[in-house]
Amino acid sequence: MSELQIMAVMYEASKWICQKVEKLPRSYRFTLGDRLVNTALDLYLLLVEAQYTSNRGLILKRANLELEKLRHLLRLSQELTDLSLKSYHYICAQLDQVGKMIGGWQKSV
Repeated sequence: MSELQIMAVMYEASKWICQKVEKLPRSYRFTLGDRLVNTALDLYLLLVEAQYTSNRGLILKRANLELEKLRHLLRLSQELTDLSLKSYHYICAQLDQVGKMIGGWQKSV
């Protein structure tokens, strides 16, 4: 597993989430939308941190927790807003890929 691969996938997922949040209804954009963006960016930055530190185990555990939070927020977003099922499945597949990469990275540590 290449650290660059996981960074690229999470970068694209974060960018996708930011773009989708802009289109959320105003009533959710500044609550759920902000939380989605912040969680995605927190996860991305944890992966950056893990890439440049020797104590990766704890950071990758935190990254896994952020990933799980992001999955739950996306599910809520899909149910409450007009996020299409196709879009939801797309981002879930991206996040599943990130989760597998984090798991592989944890095993190698």
